[in-house]
Amino acid sequence: MARLPSPGGRGPAGHNRPVTTAAIAFDASAWTSFFVASATAAATLSGLIFVAVSINLEHIVVHPSLPGRALETIVVLVQLLLVALAGLLPGQSRTALGIEVLVVAAVAWAIPLELQRRDRSRAPSEMTRSRKVIRGLYTQAATLPFLVAGVSLIVCRGGGLYWTAVGAAGAVVAAITGAWILLVEIRR
Repeated sequence: MARLPSPGGRGPAGHNRPVTTAAIAFDASAWTSFFVASATAAATLSGLIFVAVSINLEHIVVHPSLPGRALETIVVLVQLLLVALAGLLPGQSRTALGIEVLVVAAVAWAIPLELQRRDRSRAPSEMTRSRKVIRGLYTQAATLPFLVAGVSLIVCRGGGLYWTAVGAAGAVVAAITGAWILLVEIRR
């Protein structure tokens, strides 16, 4: 069991108090390093996506689904960045953080859904059904865990900030996949 110092640095009789995984799940201050790393990864990968779009802009605009794909990738990274920055805000309550995460995640969930719906109607034959499903799964894996994290923080049940770790992993995988498509696959 992990041990964190009690307020004032010492527990009863000079011992550190034990902290359970459940307590850490709802304590944003225990996640500072994770949030810093997440913000750094999101910012770095966003830069890569902007470079990929800049390099291949002529190819991207020719394919009806690729501008939306590029925007989806940016959206999941901005979501990760905003959640990480919200987690770094000092002194806010667990509920406030939960509301912030939930609002950011809801917007980040809705934008890719709308982009994918539009792309299906614009270019119904451009992508195979399996590619459409995979594209949808990537964005869901990058957004749904943040929705769960927000609700979990608000109600103080069900995993709390551990869901942000799942969402961060999903966002990074979705972003790397998006970068690969926008940098390499587009030229095939």
